[in-house]
Amino acid sequence: MVNSGTCVRTGGSTAFIGGFVMRGSRPLALALLALAVVFALATVFFFTQKTNFLASGRPELHWKHAIVFLVLTLLAVIAANFARPKAVKA
Repeated sequence: MVNSGTCVRTGGSTAFIGGFVMRGSRPLALALLALAVVFALATVFFFTQKTNFLASGRPELHWKHAIVFLVLTLLAVIAANFARPKAVKA
C-alpha cells in the first residue's frame, strides 16, 4: 500500500506517486529533445553573431543570452531523459 505523496521506483519504468501509476512518455521526450535543439541553435546564434535581437542597444555578442540558452538546452535534455520510457527488466 502506497501512502499519498510517496514516490517509489519499482521494476524499471513504473513509479507510484500518490497512488497513481506513472510511465515514461515517448512523445514528451521527443518534444523536449526538439526544444533542446532549438535552444542549442539559439545558443550558437548568440555566441557567434553580433546582434541586437532580444536586446536593446548596438549590435554585439550577447554572452548572457547564450549562457541562458545553454542552460535551457541542458535542462531540456535532462528533462527528456526523465520523460523517456525506460526498459523494464523481467
